[in-house]
Amino acid sequence: MNNIEFQCESCEATLSVELTEAGTLVECPDCGTMNTAPASGLSEGSIIGDFKLEKLLGKGGMGEVWLARQQSLLRNIALKILSPSLSEDGEFVKRFVKEVQIAGKLTHPNIVMAYGAGSKDSILYLAVSYVEGRSLGDILHERTLDEAVALKIVREMGEALKYAWTKFKMIHRDIKPDNIMISSAGTAHLMDMGISKLLGDDASLTMTGSILGTPNYISPDQAMGRSLDFRSDIYSLGATLYHCLTGSIPFPAEAPMEILAKHLQEAPPDCRVLNPAVSEATSLLIKKMMAKKPGERHSSWDELLLEIDAITGSMEGACRDTRGDWKNPFPRRSLLLALAGIAVCAFLILAVTLSDSNRRSRSENVQLFQNSSGESEVGDSQSSASNDAVSTPNSTNAAEAPPPVGATDTQNK
Repeated sequence: MNNIEFQCESCEATLSVELTEAGTLVECPDCGTMNTAPASGLSEGSIIGDFKLEKLLGKGGMGEVWLARQQSLLRNIALKILSPSLSEDGEFVKRFVKEVQIAGKLTHPNIVMAYGAGSKDSILYLAVSYVEGRSLGDILHERTLDEAVALKIVREMGEALKYAWTKFKMIHRDIKPDNIMISSAGTAHLMDMGISKLLGDDASLTMTGSILGTPNYISPDQAMGRSLDFRSDIYSLGATLYHCLTGSIPFPAEAPMEILAKHLQEAPPDCRVLNPAVSEATSLLIKKMMAKKPGERHSSWDELLLEIDAITGSMEGACRDTRGDWKNPFPRRSLLLALAGIAVCAFLILAVTLSDSNRRSRSENVQLFQNSSGESEVGDSQSSASNDAVSTPNSTNAAEAPPPVGATDTQNK
């Protein structure tokens, strides 16, 4: 029987599984990381229903994610191809389609929208809106985030989760950096909203078996199998915020069960141990979000959002203190604004300069014209007077002119 060969995502060891295991989770014997075996029979150009596969975007616990083209509407979408083991379960397929119909009602700017789902040639797929950007998980592999940027992302996720809980009493159950997309514009988008609970029923963890995937962000109440509400998502979001600021998960350990035990037993860590630059207010925020008991966490999404706003507001005030060491948490946006301001000022200066130059030029032209006209009139007057003076002595009429009346009378006398 032919096998599928692929590399471990963590240690890059070569793994080999049978075709029947395509799309399933496989444990790496070298490092213990759970990897998703590639789904068989899929490649660029493959057609699944109304969608044409264009590019493999990634792999996860659900299966593969492809950039695809919806041919009927001529738009790009993200197509999630679920594991074959799931598509073979008829009952799961029915519940999956139903959950997607509910998820399709979610319309929020920070939630990746579900367009539809179906099954074609034993391939179970989910079509969602395509976000051009990178996952937060990929970004955190390269660097930590500035505190203000991390709080902005968490706040946007809080708004999305508040909307889902308020409108539909829906929770996510799998908040983690890999389920958060950051668009090219810098906006955070939450993925798998509305279907994580269903997938978690079949592909999460069991206390009697093995943990499928590492529970790096799981809440203690979810790990214990208790009834959940929005406060479980708050815990996972707090663990995500910790990772954003420190570059590490809250409770690192070699084995998944060790990580789970720490979530259940150990107090939330202080993020300032790994990143002293983080404010005390944000450190306290994370500790409250990651409280062991749900009742000790924020009592509502509004309470969490208000606390985040208070922290960011104080940070903006501190940035503009009297010491003059202002540091902008969004340097790119401010740079663009500064360049735009410089361009406007330069345009205004140029316009004023040209206007003054034109006025001076017109004034000089008028003065030259007036001077030229004045010189012409003076020359004509002088020429006329000179002509009169020259012609008077030579005029015979002047000698023969009759004397005044008074003079004639005197002579006669």
